[in-house]
Amino acid sequence: MLTITTEAAQAINAIVESSPMPQGGLKITAKPVSDTESTLELSVVEAPAESDRVIEDQGTRVFLEELASDYLEDKVLDAEVEGEQIRFTLQDQGQSPQRGAPEQN
Repeated sequence: MLTITTEAAQAINAIVESSPMPQGGLKITAKPVSDTESTLELSVVEAPAESDRVIEDQGTRVFLEELASDYLEDKVLDAEVEGEQIRFTLQDQGQSPQRGAPEQN
């Protein structure tokens, strides 16, 4: 199942709370761009569709459309906030999110 980092949960909560649907959640949908590739789209929605997978974690709600859910099954959703900009990233579970400069020994 998709794992949501604390940073991503805080960013999602901020986005949803500032939207016209503050009681809703973030929906992730896979949109085909070719026969073999898709892109993920994020939107704030009031409620999940009947077929959506719902993840509730750290006070946030994320709704995964079926195709997106299959792809995100073994991923970690992270976020970096810089001023007004939020950048979401995906990592495979088991990898730590890449932040800042690598440590040197």
